[in-house]
Amino acid sequence: MMKCIVCGQTRTHQLLDLERQPLSTVNLPKTQEAAQSALRYPLNFHVCAFCGHVFNVEFDDTRVSYAEDSYHMYNSGAGWQKHIAEVIDNFAQYNEWQGQTVIDIGCGTGDFFTAMLERFPEETFLGFEPGIEADRIDAFPVERDYFEPERDLKLYKPGLLCLRHVLEHLKNPCEFLSEITYWCEIYRNSPYVYVEVPCFDKALGIGRVGDLIYEHVSHFTESSFWTIFQVAGLTLMDCKTMYDGEVICGLAIPDCNDIRGHKANASKFHAKVQKSQVNVLKTLSKIIEENKRVVLWGGTGKSAAFINTYGLDAKHFPLVVDSDEEKCGKFVPGTGQKIVHSTTLLNSDVDVIIITTRWRAADIYKEIIQRNIPHKRVLYLNGTTLIDYKG
Repeated sequence: MMKCIVCGQTRTHQLLDLERQPLSTVNLPKTQEAAQSALRYPLNFHVCAFCGHVFNVEFDDTRVSYAEDSYHMYNSGAGWQKHIAEVIDNFAQYNEWQGQTVIDIGCGTGDFFTAMLERFPEETFLGFEPGIEADRIDAFPVERDYFEPERDLKLYKPGLLCLRHVLEHLKNPCEFLSEITYWCEIYRNSPYVYVEVPCFDKALGIGRVGDLIYEHVSHFTESSFWTIFQVAGLTLMDCKTMYDGEVICGLAIPDCNDIRGHKANASKFHAKVQKSQVNVLKTLSKIIEENKRVVLWGGTGKSAAFINTYGLDAKHFPLVVDSDEEKCGKFVPGTGQKIVHSTTLLNSDVDVIIITTRWRAADIYKEIIQRNIPHKRVLYLNGTTLIDYKG
């Protein structure tokens, strides 16, 4: 099923399905014959019905290798240089990153960090670039590799991550940003994350088709740009369109509160389940030793999950009842007890009734009382312990 690579929704509208075209930025043929015989790839662009993201639904990242050829982009124009200077000026407003390693993910020819060094000569800069451009950079050290959040956030503990014109090339851009957020929480690191991508809103408005190239699987609108930060757990500190509306830029920090909370909840839940298994087993063992006649009330759904989780097998707990006649005559999944109707208990001698589904406990207990079903105790799981139900 097709999903938006930013928000995960499955509803899209087809934007344009172009004829196949060759790679145009990572491959610059050296002969006319090579140019005319270049492999061509599908350009089938859809727009997400919910976040407005535009993406190539037939993109295959194995067809594009940035380690084998250069990414050809002209960066020397006066207007572009002015844009770079404005971006660097904006960084000066946030000083928390200074004194820590600054990483440029996909640094290309190194022009951006070279300009950064002129403004911040005392800072430590590091580039990641799998392409051949890395071999020509000498102004700062470069790892000839892809940036891996799990490995590199731990190794370098950066104060600022720069992703300039990177996300539009990634098959799973939201997943990549989410990995940064996740590992920032694991390593207790909270760098600024600067993201810059081409902005597609102007092209979308005027029907400009030249922006749609194979290497750019993504074309961000302002709407989808905001969305990817929200989904990936990053809080935008600053967001604006620049360069006459052709690029959109965002400076964010990882918001790890949700990740931290979910992790804590998972740990607490696991500990409580382990404790409940010990407590329930202890209570049931005592009941079995005392030869009590036990009835399990509920045998499907959540009740069946309870029965299987706590090992209430057919040998020691053969009697299972339910109020739903449609379930009667069937068997508990996993343990195999035959389910009988609760009215069979009216003329029975029952010691203990165990309510196996906590959320229906009040209704079940009410039925027990109203039908005058004989019993000595009614137990249900409250927290991590089987206790008497008092109504």
